[in-house]
Amino acid sequence: MAWSTPIYTPASGKFCSSTRIPRTPQSRRLIAPRDTFIRQREVTEDGYRGLLKKTWILYSLSPLYNFKTDTVSLKKYARSLDNAFSSERRPTLEESGPPEKCEFNVYEGLKFHESDNDALQIQVKEENVSGRGSTIVLTALFLCVNVDNVVPDNLSSHFRYYPVIMVTGTKSRTEVLLNWIERHFDCHSSPLTFNNADMQWMLACWCSQLEGTITMPVLLRYSVSEFCDGISTIDIRCEAPFCKELWDRLNGKEKVEADAEDVNRFVKAIESHHEYAMKILFSKLNLSEVGTSVAYVSKMGKLKLFSSENIYMALSFVCVAAQNRFQQLARH
Repeated sequence: MAWSTPIYTPASGKFCSSTRIPRTPQSRRLIAPRDTFIRQREVTEDGYRGLLKKTWILYSLSPLYNFKTDTVSLKKYARSLDNAFSSERRPTLEESGPPEKCEFNVYEGLKFHESDNDALQIQVKEENVSGRGSTIVLTALFLCVNVDNVVPDNLSSHFRYYPVIMVTGTKSRTEVLLNWIERHFDCHSSPLTFNNADMQWMLACWCSQLEGTITMPVLLRYSVSEFCDGISTIDIRCEAPFCKELWDRLNGKEKVEADAEDVNRFVKAIESHHEYAMKILFSKLNLSEVGTSVAYVSKMGKLKLFSSENIYMALSFVCVAAQNRFQQLARH
């Protein structure tokens, strides 16, 4: 069965096609295809160093109109964004600071499938007061990792889809950047948040890949503010080897993909164990934060990456969640 796929843009409203919207995936790949991953790592000499151990704020994006990644276009975008920061300086940024300089570049090593768009990096730099060198004050990455293209074939030459842009930088500069993106590419951005099912998927699947990266405990943080006065969260902390062993015992060591049953089985086992020990019904609560040696994520859209070996799994889960949210909105 096929149905209409509306794509919304702020200025043009919506347009439709007969392309089917895929359902929320019942299974997700845990590791990138080996040959693809090796090839990507070969072109990324620093092992994704610029992505790791930074706190990123995640935003979802609708398809960008007339967005191009050739060198000439990227230089034009950089000049335009320079002007946007200059025009917003007085009302929103520090007047006394030096002007920002923007750079757009394709970020190598994050294209794991032929259908993925090349990742794009924006860096905003500010000249040091000493006049020697500059400091990066904002970094943003447009991501498209392992998602279906929601743009109909007959419109693919006009629209490019990046489900996620992740940003590290001040709130004021982030607002300037997002406003500029919306204005120039007729798209919509919004904070990316995660529901309890998303958090459980990331917890379970990240724990399945802890072998070789076991350096910190696994954190499950539950929100209880609506049930308890004076207490906002309750934590469960587990040793990473325990979580890895539990996953292997319940679901097997050699899984390339995980499905909803695998995830539910794993989460239920952890929660049941701690419900018995702590007399708290964790299965009735919602996860607000999850932390593993692969990555940390909060339901409000904060992400911190720790493992270059598992960069595919961490970013693909984020992109799939954003795509699912966009498709749900498009149905209404």
